Amino acid sequence: MSGSPDHTEHRFIAIWTALALTLLFAGFAPTFYLRPFATVGPERALTTMVAVHGALFTGWLALFAMQVWLAATGRIAHHQRLGRIAPVAIPVLVVTAIPVAIANAARGDDNPVIPADVFLLLPLCEALFFGVLAFWAWHQRKSPHTHKRLMMFAIAVILGTGTGRLIGGLVGTFLVPLPFILSVWTFDWWRNRRIERKVLAGGLLAIGSYAIPLAFGFTSGWRTIAGRLIDGSALLGA
Repeated sequence: MSGSPDHTEHRFIAIWTALALTLLFAGFAPTFYLRPFATVGPERALTTMVAVHGALFTGWLALFAMQVWLAATGRIAHHQRLGRIAPVAIPVLVVTAIPVAIANAARGDDNPVIPADVFLLLPLCEALFFGVLAFWAWHQRKSPHTHKRLMMFAIAVILGTGTGRLIGGLVGTFLVPLPFILSVWTFDWWRNRRIERKVLAGGLLAIGSYAIPLAFGFTSGWRTIAGRLIDGSALLGA
């Protein structure tokens, strides 16, 4: 096994981050990042709420990438100072994600294959579980091993809406993000022959963010609730 533990871990996290952010960019490119160059009908106009939400989450992804780079290059003081943004940014991201998810469901924007009322449970769970994992990761900032992995799981939680747009269907939405979660456990088992309990719990939470929508999204009970949320969003003109 070549390379020091730190260097090997930094390489793993850097590759993991590059792949995750590439998939997110590709998934949202037609409707957000490369929107001026894509053919998008007027019924999918970019609302102010969606634009703000997209800008905020893009900022978070840029912050995540910057933090990975700062940690890998030993700029820990800069990493820690920049991390002070997290306790303010996380609740803002969660709160803004919820109305956007409902409005997108009302317009049928999120997934071309899965019905909008079914799919709605995924971004709502993503917002909740992202908030829990990201804030937990920030709370664990004095334990670098745990902190890094919980932040990675928080990113894995939001992958599904991006890969679902890119690949479509249940595979793109629910299965593509799974290797990103399992790879963190696999790396730790390969390096240490153990998985820390908090890392195990964080990974289970990330899996839960996909398992819950998959288990309950198609039920009549949820679809009734989702229909009311979507109707309420339409009445409010969201």
